[in-house]
Amino acid sequence: MTDTTSNAIPAPHARHDLKAESLSLLREREVLKGLWGAWEAQFQAASGQVPPKASLRMQALKTVLPCLIISELIDADTVHIRLAGSRVDEMFGGGLTGANTVSLSPPAQQEAIARVYRNIAATPAGFYISESLLMRDGKVNRNDALILPLADNKDGSIRYFVGAYHLGRDSFAHAASSEAAIIHRNIDAFGYLDLGFGLPD
Repeated sequence: MTDTTSNAIPAPHARHDLKAESLSLLREREVLKGLWGAWEAQFQAASGQVPPKASLRMQALKTVLPCLIISELIDADTVHIRLAGSRVDEMFGGGLTGANTVSLSPPAQQEAIARVYRNIAATPAGFYISESLLMRDGKVNRNDALILPLADNKDGSIRYFVGAYHLGRDSFAHAASSEAAIIHRNIDAFGYLDLGFGLPD
C-alpha cells in the first residue's frame, strides 16, 4: 500500500493509493463491488491486461446499470459520457449522456478532474473517491465512486472508462448560481488503485 500526496484533486486529505483488496468501499458499497467483480472477471480473461470495452457485458452488470457511467477521453480537457445509468442521471439533474464529465465540476476544479482521466489513460489504474457534492439545485449528494479503465477494441489504447457511483441525498444548502452541475466538492478520501501496471505520478 502506498500513500502519496498529489495535486490531482483539491481536497483536505492526501491522496491514498491502495491495492483493490484494501479498498473498504468494495465491501461496503454493492454497486462498486458489482462493477469490480465484472471488470476483474474480464481482466482475468484478458490474461491480466486491461479488458477491451466490448468485453464488458451489460448482462453481468445488470444489477448496477442504473449507477454506471461509461465515458471516453476525447482530448486533454474532454471526457464524453457515452452512457449514463438512470440513477446517476437523476441525481445529476438529467442529460448526462453526451456531456463532458469535466464540465460538470466547478471551473476551478476542472483541470484536476481532467488530469485524473489523463493519468489513468497513461498508466492504467483504478480511481476511487468519497465526497459530498453541492449541486446547482442546492441539494447535497453523497458520492462514493469507482472508475476503471477499458481498452479500445481496435488498437488497445486506454481511452474508455467505466464508473460506478453510490449516490445518496444528504442535506439541503443554499444554491449558488453556476453553469456547472456541481457547485462544490468536499472530498473525504481519494486515490488510485494499483491494477498491476504501476501508479500515476
